[in-house]
Amino acid sequence: VFSFEALKKAVTDKNQLFLVAVEGQTLMGFAQTVRQSKETAELDRIFLLPEYTGKGVGTQLLGAALDVLKKEGISRLTVRAGKDEKLARRFYEKNGFKLVQETTIRAPWGRELSLAIYELRIMKNEQ
Repeated sequence: VFSFEALKKAVTDKNQLFLVAVEGQTLMGFAQTVRQSKETAELDRIFLLPEYTGKGVGTQLLGAALDVLKKEGISRLTVRAGKDEKLARRFYEKNGFKLVQETTIRAPWGRELSLAIYELRIMKNEQ
């Protein structure tokens, strides 16, 4: 669940990239990245409505985000996935992300979360 205020902030924050996938007037999903430094961004989330999963929409959103990030000089994209989120992890691995760390953190609401942290090196386009 995403609050309207959180989404509004993501869309207007210059350090965040927010892309939406639509079909006609129907929202299929969105991707959000957050710039961490001059060269690094984090893929905060890719969200798809269930009826659009497995149809290439997430891959298209990721590709569009990578195109924008390259133009902005980003050379590294990181993402965190739940250690047990097999579908998400397979998606990242299929798209070239490499596992760099597995860790456990305490979430703000007090629960421990086991995470897999992935990284993708973004190659700059040759001119």
